[in-house]
Amino acid sequence: MNDLNQLSLEPKKSKIKIIAIILILLGIGFGTYMYFTQSAKLAQVTPAPILTAKETPAVNLIFASTIGADFSYAVQPNNEYYPGNPLFFYIELTDFSVDKNSNADLSEDIEIKDSQGKSLFAQSKFASVEKKVEANQVVLLKNIIKPTKWIPGTYVLTARFNDNIAKKSTTKSFNFVIKAIPVNTFISTIDLSGIVTNSDSSSDLTRMQIVRNSAGAVIQELNLTQTINADLSKINLNYVDIFFQMPERFDAGTYEAEITYKNIKTGKPASIKGSIVLEKKFEISDFVFASKINSDYTYEAQPNKLYGPNDKLYVYLKLVNFAQPFANGNYNVQFVQDAYITDKNGVDYGSKKAYLTVSDLSQVKKDGYAIKNAFSLSAMSTGDYIYKVVVKDLISGQEVTRQEVFSIG
Repeated sequence: MNDLNQLSLEPKKSKIKIIAIILILLGIGFGTYMYFTQSAKLAQVTPAPILTAKETPAVNLIFASTIGADFSYAVQPNNEYYPGNPLFFYIELTDFSVDKNSNADLSEDIEIKDSQGKSLFAQSKFASVEKKVEANQVVLLKNIIKPTKWIPGTYVLTARFNDNIAKKSTTKSFNFVIKAIPVNTFISTIDLSGIVTNSDSSSDLTRMQIVRNSAGAVIQELNLTQTINADLSKINLNYVDIFFQMPERFDAGTYEAEITYKNIKTGKPASIKGSIVLEKKFEISDFVFASKINSDYTYEAQPNKLYGPNDKLYVYLKLVNFAQPFANGNYNVQFVQDAYITDKNGVDYGSKKAYLTVSDLSQVKKDGYAIKNAFSLSAMSTGDYIYKVVVKDLISGQEVTRQEVFSIG
């Protein structure tokens, strides 16, 4: 999530520094590139999937939520985006040919189709590299695509990477998801390029938040004004993320959030409004495959939901709208969770009833409850698997189920 949208000015669920670069979009998408020598430090490099034969060029592609000028990136959890949010693809190319003058000639062609096979975006030479390189270099590409009117569903990205000197290509296909925005959440982007100049510093910019109920009354405890603490020269001002989630402790109903950024020096503002429908339905609001979950429940998302054969599987869950009766000065929360891991044929690989039980007393009513799951994958072979959880609220008797696919490669 973008630094400008974080009230704490730190990533909520990732240790990865999120830095965006100012880029100009041509049409609905564009490709850019950069290359580093072998000795250069690569940000969050993840080994490419195990290959049955050597590829030319070899490709590692990761879905990201943002990519910085130095190619540091934040992994997009579960390859899931929301409508209107830009798609970022981080790419590493290796094992390509060079000519007698050590020049590489690489290009990328891409196409995106919906679940019905309809082509929504296609472009040859979306990105290209024609540069002199040194031996064993890794070429890095960054792709950004701005979807327009793409509805929630599953999409397929097919990218062909061409080594034009060797006259060989590698084609990769990846699924990603555009999911509906949760009813209790306001998610969008705002363009700040019209209110920020090159001479402005972060202290010249403030972020204000006002929340109103269905009667138009301002909810004072949710009103916030904060000075931004970020390097504006490294922020993609055309697409600043907006994220606001209505706390579950409030009554069910419709609310309106207004987010305003203001340049203090010039007085110029940029605002955006959105409606939030808060429902009182017990559910799993967050389900994220992770490479690590810390003690404070911040996590690092696992790139492309792809694990190695000896990795440990981590899953972050967040429960919302559960029963919290108040008695003897405390709010009482009680859950039981079952966990299931199977392949696509239903073969079991370590399912467990009552994998986790929770009985928690708190003096403060909770807006959500975070849960951590962890499983060893050492006994499992490469392939696709289903991870399923069933959580029961022992106080209300409500039960919720959710399952997602991950891969070992």
